[in-house]
Amino acid sequence: KGGDGVMTSLANATAACARQEALGQRARLLNAIWADLQGERRAVEYNALPARLLGERVPTTPPLENYAAHLTLCSDDIWRVTRDDVGQHPAASILQAPLLAAFLPGLCRLLFGQALLLPSIPVWWLGDAETFRVLAQNGRRFWIRDGLNAGGLPVGLAELPAARRSRLQSIVSADPSRFIAGREPVWSAPTRRVTYGTARSNFG
Repeated sequence: KGGDGVMTSLANATAACARQEALGQRARLLNAIWADLQGERRAVEYNALPARLLGERVPTTPPLENYAAHLTLCSDDIWRVTRDDVGQHPAASILQAPLLAAFLPGLCRLLFGQALLLPSIPVWWLGDAETFRVLAQNGRRFWIRDGLNAGGLPVGLAELPAARRSRLQSIVSADPSRFIAGREPVWSAPTRRVTYGTARSNFG
């Protein structure tokens, strides 16, 4: 039993270190995205992030100083991020936008040449025409969420009365690039908030 306890503790410590490394990568990635949007805008040039979601060039501001991730342990035993939190930084409206989760793997490959170590919960951006077509045909199986509002709540189409469901579908169809879709069990799973550092050097 003692050996099992040691092995369990070692496994837990190893997993915690891996999560901390993954948190660090994710924090640096968000900072790199913000820096890119202020400068070269490679993310937009290479279609890793839709230009229409960003508007004009973002203002020049200091790098991120604080980062926290809201994590949930999914049914496949993988920790995933349900929300990124950069506090009151001017980048918050972009970096905390729920729809960014759909683009982070591609942005990580573009800006770092690496795979994203700490994934987000699965979401689909409805601004992609093929994704929108498929999800529109199976809409009742998914929950819809405003992808630009970090405080917005997902809505299950199957749970709405017919009139409200039709009205929401009309709103989404009018501007699908604003919305994301996902599965309710993941969105409603318990979360824990994990902070990654506070020193600016952590994000270099």
